[in-house]
Amino acid sequence: MQRWPGICCVPSHFGVFESNAVCVDVERAVVTPLQFARSEGAELIHGARVTGYEERSDGVSVSVNDQMFHARQLVLAVGALLIDLLEQFDWLKFAFSESTCIWFEAHPEGLGFRVGYRGSLFFHETSRGHFYGFPRIDSTGVKIAMHSGGALVHQPQALDHEGVKADSELQECLPYSGVCLPGVMQRLRRQQVCY
Repeated sequence: MQRWPGICCVPSHFGVFESNAVCVDVERAVVTPLQFARSEGAELIHGARVTGYEERSDGVSVSVNDQMFHARQLVLAVGALLIDLLEQFDWLKFAFSESTCIWFEAHPEGLGFRVGYRGSLFFHETSRGHFYGFPRIDSTGVKIAMHSGGALVHQPQALDHEGVKADSELQECLPYSGVCLPGVMQRLRRQQVCY
């Protein structure tokens, strides 16, 4: 693994290199379409709760925080918090897996964990589970998470997930990073729940 000295594999593993893979800047990917929508005349309401919608002959009515809005079209982009909105459709069944993303401090010399310096997304299938991560994109550190496992939840919680402790996933990520990612130091920088 000369190209990525911070990533190691046990002898029984093999690697796949995807030359066309990219890392999306999530913040820009969210902000850009919002800016475009606003420039096209859309009214954006942040922090509001959609409580219902109704199709009409001239478009759709949407209930938001005890207010009614009318539009020609409706785009639902509510993510994991859609259960309340779609509970009227009893034939739809949803299951969510709650997982914790963990950021660790990277070795000061980088060892391939800096974007622009041979940094690479990574994914390992191990006997302890499937793990993935991102190089150090900013000052937060190297992101590692379990792709397998996670607690099944019926209703994701609409709360700030910063700092939520998930000791079981942390205890799985520590030995994984020690074996497969020697360029990652065992110092925890941040944790955040995702679905």
